[in-house]
Amino acid sequence: MFTAVDYIKALLEKDVYARAITCHKVLEEEPARTADVKRPYPRAIREVLERMGVSALYTHQAHAMDAIRAGQDVVVTTPTASGKTLVYNLPFLERRLLDPDATALYLFPLKALAQDQKKTLESLTLGWPEHARPRVALYDGDTDQAERTRIRKNPPAVLVTNPEMLHLGILPWHERWTTFLASLSLIVLDEAHIYRGVFGAHMACLLQRLERVCARYNAYPVRVLCTATLGNPGQLGELLLGLEKEPLVISESGAPRGRRHMVFMDPETSASTLAISLLKEALDRELRTIVYCRSRRMTELVSLWVSQQERRLSRRISAYRAGYLPEERGLYPKKEIMEQLIYFGVLKGMSRSDARGSAYALLERLGMGEYAKSRLETLSKGNQQKIQLAATLISRPDIVILDEPFSGLDPVNAILLKEVIEELARDGKLVLLSSHQMNYIEELCPQIAILNGGQIAISGGIREIKRSYDRRHMVIDT
Repeated sequence: MFTAVDYIKALLEKDVYARAITCHKVLEEEPARTADVKRPYPRAIREVLERMGVSALYTHQAHAMDAIRAGQDVVVTTPTASGKTLVYNLPFLERRLLDPDATALYLFPLKALAQDQKKTLESLTLGWPEHARPRVALYDGDTDQAERTRIRKNPPAVLVTNPEMLHLGILPWHERWTTFLASLSLIVLDEAHIYRGVFGAHMACLLQRLERVCARYNAYPVRVLCTATLGNPGQLGELLLGLEKEPLVISESGAPRGRRHMVFMDPETSASTLAISLLKEALDRELRTIVYCRSRRMTELVSLWVSQQERRLSRRISAYRAGYLPEERGLYPKKEIMEQLIYFGVLKGMSRSDARGSAYALLERLGMGEYAKSRLETLSKGNQQKIQLAATLISRPDIVILDEPFSGLDPVNAILLKEVIEELARDGKLVLLSSHQMNYIEELCPQIAILNGGQIAISGGIREIKRSYDRRHMVIDT
């Protein structure tokens, strides 16, 4: 049985890998460091911890909880799986016991995170009497209108949502949320490290706008920011929250950590080639391995290349995507296709009747008229891509950008898509195609630009480019 240590040792002994290693550091094992909160929790909270099997809090949890319970804004920046969720859940549950009207707002950037946190919070109070359990509700783009109305009329103890819904569905209509906002005692911003640049500036404006609305209802909630490890958590918290000085930062984790090897490599060939070699070395030693790639395409290519090179390993490799496929983005699998297209048309400024007419015309042109009342999830991948195209064209835009539009299409649908693109061009629309399939590019695009390393390597008319590169010559750039 091989171990990760055996794997690292083998890499160091092989010249092809040893030459690429620029740094190898061993991070020694660290035991858990625990602490008690300054003011003991009530019995109901202690029983929650007992049911979880938690005998003591980590130091960063105890220190952060003390600050939150004292009314301080806090930035908690500790590694993944260090127990940050308890940091804000337990103080709020305690506050709820003391003040049954208290509410909390949890902001998560991803729906999967929001759903997971909702389940986690609900599980903490399963041992409580039903009337004492704080109600938790999700309020996001998937929440239907009837449920949204029920949530506004009867606000939950904890509202789990995202920045977009806060911006569009809560703050503009804050008079409808008076009961919830007037009792707001805690705001949690998870994954706060993603709020940087222009997006971060927008988020800062949104949080400060929320603060002003809360003040109108005489509510001054504690703000808790949870982030991955980063270099300037205090500055991030200060800018996001609009403070005059940095908030309290909890960055020293008390969670246990196993012994780890950190190896940095500078590949002599390409990063993907080195990753494939390292993956094969690991699989040969029966080691469970994860390869992280920067894109879905590269993830699938690495899996494909390893399977082709070593067929014996093909059944032990699978590519996993964490997000939506291109044809799924912006579409709702369980809703009728016609209703979705009308929705997107109205969203882009069309009247409902104009959107309906445009949707029918597009569905007929794409051979999808009979599926108008079908749900998206019942369609094949190719037909889902055609619905995505219809959603793109519903408002008759002057500029159409298509990224890998022919990917996954059968020959018949590829011909249909080519005809649609040619019709758009004849109608004076500007069509920009991004694709690795040069046969389609040559057929459809009079002007092309070929990128290499993010820079334009060749550009111009397709005919001129072909004439300037004689077929009888090969150019090798060393």
